[in-house]
Amino acid sequence: MLAVSDYDTGEFAEGAVLKEAGVRSGLTALIRGTEAPYGFVSLYAREPRSWATEETEFLQLAANVLSVAVATKVASDDRRVLMCRLVRAQEEERKRIAVEIHDDAVQVMTAVNLHLSPLIEHLEGQEYKREGRQVQETVRLTIGRLRRLLFQLVPPELQLHGLASSLRLLLVTLQEDSGVRWELEDRLIDEPAPAAALVVYRIVQEALGNVRKHAGASNVRLRVASGEGGVDVRIEDDGCGSSRATQHEPGHLGVVGMGARAEMSGGRLRVRSVPGHGTIIEFWIPIPGSNELSAVTAVTDTIRAPA
Repeated sequence: MLAVSDYDTGEFAEGAVLKEAGVRSGLTALIRGTEAPYGFVSLYAREPRSWATEETEFLQLAANVLSVAVATKVASDDRRVLMCRLVRAQEEERKRIAVEIHDDAVQVMTAVNLHLSPLIEHLEGQEYKREGRQVQETVRLTIGRLRRLLFQLVPPELQLHGLASSLRLLLVTLQEDSGVRWELEDRLIDEPAPAAALVVYRIVQEALGNVRKHAGASNVRLRVASGEGGVDVRIEDDGCGSSRATQHEPGHLGVVGMGARAEMSGGRLRVRSVPGHGTIIEFWIPIPGSNELSAVTAVTDTIRAPA
């Protein structure tokens, strides 16, 4: 939709402002939106004139390009909002499950363990006592696994001792579970804001989970550093690697989730992997300023582990 205007007539409200700038004629095209126009784009001249077909076609093309660009930006913003809500829901669900594990399963198993000791002492015969102690040891192992799951769901280390310490604990757990040797390079200058630190923690947690389940690696190296107003992270393993197609197969969708978390927070993530030559994951997460409203600040409120 094009409009040709003669600003000498004064028929438009903006005529006075444009006259002060010496504008005598103009050509305007609407930037179409899905429900209502996003705005308009105009060409102005300081003398009364007619507009050539090439000029009107150029202006309409510019308006169409702007329409697509704005629609893409709006869709991207909407997608980030939806992803942010999804991540928040995931964190709240983790918190709910953690509370249930702590208040129900762990408490019950702890009570069972306490009652087993006197019962075992009253058993007659060493064979029965030995079997009773084996049951008690199984209960203790179960409690330990539940507590480990509890800390994975809601990491208290992150709030108590900071990001680098919590990442070190993830690496220690990885080695205990799979024997993978690790190296941590901590170049953080300041502790990131809690929401940004949680995004970094979750991405690294997912990446190390992939190392344990799929990579078959012997070594993993993690580097975390302050940079560009955010947190830079690099995770490198010497495992079997993977192709781009494999990363999107069922059971291997962790890479997709990591990329979504990084994008949702306003950051970026890149995966470099070749079958037989390991994997490198690099990502950057911004740290919003105190007066800046960013998707990363809306990921989650401060989540505390059950006492």
